[in-house]
Amino acid sequence: MFAVRNGLRNSSHLPTIIARTYSNTIVSAPPEVKMSTAEKIISLICISGSIFVTPMYMVPNFKNYAKK
Repeated sequence: MFAVRNGLRNSSHLPTIIARTYSNTIVSAPPEVKMSTAEKIISLICISGSIFVTPMYMVPNFKNYAKK
């Protein structure tokens, strides 16, 4: 019986324990190492190129896809 009573007593504190230990922190700071302009341009070309590869392949081949 003691274990049940002790368990109920501890479970009543559970929401306060969860609320106390929960923290949501977002740290926003400037970058530690700044990227050069050339690096930014190369990154932009790589990212945009990887996004547009599939559409650039599919658009000229619409006729081939329509035949299938």
